[in-house]
Amino acid sequence: MQFGEILSRAWDIVWRFKVLWIFGIFAGLTAGASNGTSNYRLEQSDIGFVAPALVTLLCVGGLILFFVLLVLNIISYTALSRGAWQADEGARRLTFGELWQAGVQNFWRVAGLLLLETLFWVVLVIALIAPVVLGAVGAAGLLAPDSGFGPEAGVGFGILTLLAVCLCCLLIPVFLVVDAFVWQAVAAIVNDRLTFSDAIGRTWDLFRKNFGQMILMALILVALRLLIGLVLGLLGLIIAIPLGVTAYALNQAFSGGGESILIASLILLPFSLLFNGIVTAYVGTVWTLVYRRLTGRQAETRGSVEVYPQAPAI
Repeated sequence: MQFGEILSRAWDIVWRFKVLWIFGIFAGLTAGASNGTSNYRLEQSDIGFVAPALVTLLCVGGLILFFVLLVLNIISYTALSRGAWQADEGARRLTFGELWQAGVQNFWRVAGLLLLETLFWVVLVIALIAPVVLGAVGAAGLLAPDSGFGPEAGVGFGILTLLAVCLCCLLIPVFLVVDAFVWQAVAAIVNDRLTFSDAIGRTWDLFRKNFGQMILMALILVALRLLIGLVLGLLGLIIAIPLGVTAYALNQAFSGGGESILIASLILLPFSLLFNGIVTAYVGTVWTLVYRRLTGRQAETRGSVEVYPQAPAI
C-alpha cells in the first residue's frame, strides 16, 4: 500500500470536491451536539422561572434534534464514502443530491453497522469503568477508620484502580482500529453493495491480512490530526484574542452579562464546524481509498493527468 499516494489523493479529492465538506460537517454534528450541551450552567434561580411544560418541550425538542443529527450522521458516512469512491474512479462532478440519495438507499445497513459499533463501545467502556468504580469504592471503604482492615487492603484496591485506569488508556488505539474498520465496512456496503455480514467479513479479512499497514495509516492520521489541531489552535487563538477583548469590554459595559461571551462563541462556531468537517471528510476519504487499494482498485487516470473538476458542484 502506497501511503503517500493515498494521502495526497485523498487531499486532492477533498479539496476539489467541496461538497464532501458538507457531509463531513454533518458526520461530526452528533459529537459536537453532545459536547455543546454542557456549556451552559443552569443556575438555581433559573429553575423557579421555568414552567414544567417548557421543560417538557425542551426535552422533546432535544430528543428530536438528537435523532435528526443521528440520521444526518448515518447518511453522511455513506455519502462521504460514495463521493470519495466516485472521485477516485474519475467522476468529473459530485452533487449533493446524488450523494444524499446514496445515503438514503444504504441507510439501514449503515445504521446497523454504526449501532454495532455503539454496542461495542458500551460493552467495552462498562468493562473498563466497572473495575475503576469498584476499586475506588472498595479502597474508600477499607481505608475508613472503622473498617477493621489495614492499609494493605487499600493499597491493593488502589493498584487495581490504577490498572483499570491504564486499561482505559487503551481506548485510544482501540478507537483508531474501530474507526478504520467502520469506515472500510461502510465502503464495502455502499460501493461493493455487500450485505451487512459480508461487509464485516471482508473488512475483517482485510484487517487480518494487512493489520500492520492499517495501524501505520491510523498513526499517520493521528499525527496529521494533531498537526492540524495545533495549527488551527494557533489560528483560533489569534481570532479569540480580539474577540475576548471585545467580550470583556461589552461585559463591563453591560454590567458583566454573559451575552457577549455567547456572541463570541457563536462567531467561532462556524469556523470550528468547518474545520472539523474538512478533517472528517479527509479521514473518511483516506479509509475509503485504503479499502479500494487493498481490494485492487487504482485511481482512474487519463495518461498522466488525473480526472478532476476544476470547480466542484455543490
